[in-house]
Amino acid sequence: MELANIILEYINVLLWPSITLIAMLTFKTDIENMISKISNIEELSIGSRGLALKMRVAKELIKSEVKSISTDTEKKKESMEVLDIPDNDFLFLEKIFRNTNFYASNNKEKLRYISLSNQGYFSKLSDDEFKPTEKGQKLLGAINIL
Repeated sequence: MELANIILEYINVLLWPSITLIAMLTFKTDIENMISKISNIEELSIGSRGLALKMRVAKELIKSEVKSISTDTEKKKESMEVLDIPDNDFLFLEKIFRNTNFYASNNKEKLRYISLSNQGYFSKLSDDEFKPTEKGQKLLGAINIL
């Protein structure tokens, strides 16, 4: 009888961890998907804000080109390129559009400037100093109008 009680105690102790382990293994992919969705919530809010701002800037650039009665398709293409800028880069532009000097104060900013340089919006003057190109000046001007 004492042996039966010891076995019953072991079963009671191991029951809940076993059920938990089985549930985790059974729902492993669902748990991974849920964790990845939770980790992307910040990116989604940045993405929607960035997209809304990009749409407004693209409309502003198109309006300014319509005022100049430009039929040049290359200029219209430039206006729509705004939508291709990554959201984080675009939000960075929103943060710096009033600057007169464009210095990267940390590595994160430097990476944003380099990304924007690769897209043709900035040119690199020195290791931490950047200058907006003509294309970049138009974009910063459109952000400023908004």
